[in-house]
Amino acid sequence: ASDVYKRQVYDVAIDSPTTHAINLSLKENNNIYLKREDLQPIFSFKNRGAYNKIINLSDKQKSLGIIAASAGNHAQGVALACKKLKIKCNIVMPLTAPENKLNSVKRLGAKVTLFGENLAEALVKANEIGKKKKLTFVHPFDDPFTIAGQGTVGKEILEDENSYDAIFVPVGGGGLLAGIAAWVRQHDKKVKIIGVEAAGRGAKTEETAATMTSGTPGILHGSYSYVLQDNDGQIKEAHSISAGLDYPGVGPEHSHLKDIKRVKYFGVTDKEALPVLFDLIQNEGLSLGTSCAINVTGAIKLGKKLGPGKTIVTILCDRSDKYNSK
Repeated sequence: ASDVYKRQVYDVAIDSPTTHAINLSLKENNNIYLKREDLQPIFSFKNRGAYNKIINLSDKQKSLGIIAASAGNHAQGVALACKKLKIKCNIVMPLTAPENKLNSVKRLGAKVTLFGENLAEALVKANEIGKKKKLTFVHPFDDPFTIAGQGTVGKEILEDENSYDAIFVPVGGGGLLAGIAAWVRQHDKKVKIIGVEAAGRGAKTEETAATMTSGTPGILHGSYSYVLQDNDGQIKEAHSISAGLDYPGVGPEHSHLKDIKRVKYFGVTDKEALPVLFDLIQNEGLSLGTSCAINVTGAIKLGKKLGPGKTIVTILCDRSDKYNSK
């Protein structure tokens, strides 16, 4: 399988470096490493899954074109894949999408349709357009080919010269974590996998995106999984400073990972993440999105409980989002 991934995913992605966060490691008394997915051509890991999905479509599906929905990173991944493979694509983006990512998608040649206030509303519109025009929908996380493509991040981590005690992964819809968990499960079951969610103003408040921490089983966009919902089963609006993590549900794969206790999930609030974001900028020389800060904050918080001297890797999943693009 790894040969297939190398031939396909690495047409548009790099084997991203893992760097030692020296200042942060000294401060937290653990060896903290950063998996630099912010250095991908689109400054995010999303090119991996999108390309792996699209290149495996039939010739007929490719000829009819692609439809997708995204707040930014998945949109860029799909647009890059379609440009590389010379496929027409239409991407529905919410009205709240960061301007820099909107412009990037347009530069890559995709048609952009602006609709809705969030990703959930954009997804509904994308499905509507796709059915009407017979376009193939490329889901941002709930697809086996997308998950397999994102899983190459886990493959690279395990091939690293470091022996990690834990891998910290940000969770929005969960395609990245599902892919990493699948690879690690097959090759190194000793490594702990921690899913870090955006808790907004607090995991137990009404303004959160911590689906696995605060959600309950329900249906969202045709999938039964953990979702944020009220007592009547109506889906709540997710809240986070990270545009990539504020989604009120996760892919069904995560329900299984949670239920079998293969992955531990916990939330990080906006208030906790912002000081870490500024610390990473000032002391590590990094320009990152808030989703990265949320994940690194998770590594700091839980790293203290894992014990001193542990070797931890945390994934820097993108460069900028709705907070630092304004």
